[in-house]
Amino acid sequence: MKTKKVIDADIQDAINAYLRARSALRALGDRHPERMGGNDNLIGRIGEFMALRYFERQGRKPKKVLGGNRSANPGFDLVEGGARIQVKVITHENKRGRGTRLKAPWTELLLIELGPDYRHSRIGHLRARDHVAARKADKRLSKFPIVRRSMLGANGLIGLYGEVTPGDNPPQDDTGPAHDNYERIRRSYKPPHKTHVLLVGESRPDSGTFFYNGDSNLVRHTQKSFEAAFKRSYENPAAFLAAFKGAGCWLVDLCAEPVNGLKGKLRREACKAGEPALARILAEIRPRVVIGVKMDLEPHIHRAIASAGIEAPDLHMLPFPLYQHAAGYQSELARILKSLWKRGNL
Repeated sequence: MKTKKVIDADIQDAINAYLRARSALRALGDRHPERMGGNDNLIGRIGEFMALRYFERQGRKPKKVLGGNRSANPGFDLVEGGARIQVKVITHENKRGRGTRLKAPWTELLLIELGPDYRHSRIGHLRARDHVAARKADKRLSKFPIVRRSMLGANGLIGLYGEVTPGDNPPQDDTGPAHDNYERIRRSYKPPHKTHVLLVGESRPDSGTFFYNGDSNLVRHTQKSFEAAFKRSYENPAAFLAAFKGAGCWLVDLCAEPVNGLKGKLRREACKAGEPALARILAEIRPRVVIGVKMDLEPHIHRAIASAGIEAPDLHMLPFPLYQHAAGYQSELARILKSLWKRGNL
């Protein structure tokens, strides 16, 4: 067991190493502004250096936008002929997975994801013409979207319309439930004997909250429904989730990655792509009851049930509990739970 003195010394050593590294990077930036120059945002400088290396490996020769007033060149960080390249970095510490909004004029976006050890996990490259094609497919997509980590996923904007390259520290397969950290947590809450009731959501949100972490909008309203149905209260979300599992209930998502940043055709395609995985889950657990948590998921759930080749479970569809739909979700779910309990299905 380390003493306080030893712990404090370790902390001070880490602080000193961090400050030395910052000082070294700033000194390199002063000596080589064309490679490492910039403002006080050292993560941004690092991202721009990585972007230079990325494009140089492709035989390109972009240059950094230099000068004290970077705001005089809004919307891009690197230039190459007529190309105006905007570089964005999202670190592992950014739990919401959101950056800033794209600004005009840009012709290319390079999005760099930094993993837990700050080596790059993925690099996404999107050209403006790819973005135009995406907006033609879905009229509701923003002309100047907020940059999100979810863009790099298989169903994200860059994953669908651009190029995503694994980096030095690529994430494990984020479309396979056995490898994704969220899905490992979800699997730990799978009822050990029989899943009587399967709730099907659309996807976890790209904000970083998650039903089984006890911090999402959905878990709060679901807990309130259980409390109303069974006339009891739970001390905290963890207590509720344990009871949820004990009652033979499990929640899965149709889409392996967040889709709340997608709209229209892109979102429908992402949901359709999730049907085979849902069918496999249904075939595995053969629930008595399925509750869809979003009304427009119904056709996807019907097709997954048909593909699973199982006896059709009772299917109930509920609105997602957001804004004016929250009270309806809570009351209708409570009503369903009471009915299931009376019939011995819980």
